[in-house]
Amino acid sequence: MRIPAGHVAAIANSLTVREMRLNDPDNFRFSPGVTELAEEMGWWSPKDSEPQTFNFLGAYGYQAPTESEKNLLKYYSGRRMWRIFSLLSPEEGAKLDPNKGYLPDQTDPYPASVAAPVGSVTRRMVMNVLRDHYEGT
Repeated sequence: MRIPAGHVAAIANSLTVREMRLNDPDNFRFSPGVTELAEEMGWWSPKDSEPQTFNFLGAYGYQAPTESEKNLLKYYSGRRMWRIFSLLSPEEGAKLDPNKGYLPDQTDPYPASVAAPVGSVTRRMVMNVLRDHYEGT
């Protein structure tokens, strides 16, 4: 999935690509047959999506079997995504709910990327993201 110019993405120990537009090779690259295993295993059906759209995370993302595991997974990657966005794009990060989480079956997930003005993200900021332990939250 191509991240738009002027955006930052958060890859936080979870699949980030959700809806893939299979007819948009300029923005989505994938192996031939990317949907075949998901269909074969019953994880996805073309009837579940808009035409030429495939929910990659919904099909291949880990589906927690219990409520306690679901809560753990929700915050494990979701809180990391929120924090990355809040540090690298504070204006956009402030619009996101830190308690939302990030799950394969979520209908209103965090975006794959958020706007960050060109030149606003420095190497120091990226290093600070990697060192961050949620200080000040």
